[in-house]
Amino acid sequence: MLHKIKLENFQSHENTEIEFVDGVNTITGTSDHGKSAIVRAVRLVKENRPEASAYMSHWAVNEKGSPTKRTGSSLVVKEEDGTLDEISRFRKHNENEYWINNQCFTGFGRNTPTDVKEKVNLSDINFQKQEDSFFLLNATSGDIMKKINEYVDLSLI
Repeated sequence: MLHKIKLENFQSHENTEIEFVDGVNTITGTSDHGKSAIVRAVRLVKENRPEASAYMSHWAVNEKGSPTKRTGSSLVVKEEDGTLDEISRFRKHNENEYWINNQCFTGFGRNTPTDVKEKVNLSDINFQKQEDSFFLLNATSGDIMKKINEYVDLSLI
């Protein structure tokens, strides 16, 4: 379960931490204050796309556009036993790194390391985008059942 997000030199967030409560959490606020950047940061860790340099803050690059500070985000997830694991993805000097607690993963290309995917454990159902219609409210009953079957194997019933 997602417990906390940490952003470092990520778009409008120089150093931001957001802690979540159990259940449903909503990010609200006025326009152009970094709400979408928070969702992008979570997706960056989850999907490893696009490159973090696309989200570097203006204060994290020099006049030539080269990074001077690392940019990225961390997700703190709570395991079933209550332990917390921190999963981070950073970019500096054209190098991507994933970290799970103190273990570094490099050389993974454009894919997310398997260990990271398993720890993050988020799917697209966990995200409601700004322009999306309300989840399943405008869908037909057949479409609703297809969607539910994506997340729960109804063939077992």
